[in-house]
Amino acid sequence: MKAKLRRKNRLVRPGRLQEASTLAHRTCRDIERHCRSRVSKLHGKVDVEEAWAAVRQLTGSVRHQAVVDGVDAVSV
Repeated sequence: MKAKLRRKNRLVRPGRLQEASTLAHRTCRDIERHCRSRVSKLHGKVDVEEAWAAVRQLTGSVRHQAVVDGVDAVSV
């Protein structure tokens, strides 16, 4: 997919917009297909944690947990 996007960018620079647009639509379909297949593997039979892990992977977000020194589950 990265190679397709790079090629599209190279086509846009010299003004070959029709070819770049066609390649962009193809790349978009490939990305949609990839995302759909990743989520469809879940089939609703997983726990919430696995479902959110799949969403985070697709969106590219990273989960940060705040750590406070001296505070743990037992002390609270």
